[in-house]
Amino acid sequence: MGSGKERRKQTAMGASPLTYQHHLLLLFVFFLAHISSAREASAQHHSPRRHAVKPTDQAKPGETTARASTPASTLVLVSCADAHYPTLCRCTLTASRLPANSTSADLARAALSASLGCARRSAAFVSRLLASSSSPASEALEDCRDQLADSADLLAKTETELRHLRRETFPWQMDDALTWVSAAMTNQDTCVEGLQGGGDGSAGTEEAVVAKRVSRASRYTSNALYLINRLSSTNGRGLSRDERP
Repeated sequence: MGSGKERRKQTAMGASPLTYQHHLLLLFVFFLAHISSAREASAQHHSPRRHAVKPTDQAKPGETTARASTPASTLVLVSCADAHYPTLCRCTLTASRLPANSTSADLARAALSASLGCARRSAAFVSRLLASSSSPASEALEDCRDQLADSADLLAKTETELRHLRRETFPWQMDDALTWVSAAMTNQDTCVEGLQGGGDGSAGTEEAVVAKRVSRASRYTSNALYLINRLSSTNGRGLSRDERP
């Protein structure tokens, strides 16, 4: 009897260390599994995700250049936003190869140069048309030729003025430039109105072709006038350092 009880006691005492070690091992395994799971969850939470580009996040047609990071393209975008013909304004200035650190004066010069070029081409076209016509020219075409010539002269005069801007004479130079460009656009618009026959349908094919070309020239001039007016509002702050006294 006594020996049996003693054996059971020894067996129980001998089994308890093994059970204790077993529990410790299980706890350690669970602890490692918990740590691994926590690290994986943290990595998934902080890893960058790829988002699909929404249609509204994509550049719209005509905005590629405006969204570029160069100072010139940023200035073009801001300056053309409120122009009467903003898309034409952006395209004109982008094609002008503006310097990286452009000023408002650079934009006004570029727009005016494009306007002058378009006005001269329109005037030359009307002159060639009148010279090659076998039939008597309409009075509207002859008037338009003279108006376009005057318009080109005024724009050329303005271009010269904008090349020699100075801070001390800036207000007077801007007044002259705005007056001349406004008069040039009036000449172009008057030409178009005369060619269209006052809207009574009396305009011929030649007149319609010329009116279309001159209307386009007028849009260039309108943008130039807008940018010159914008430059004028800077009170000379839109000039480069070389143009300041």
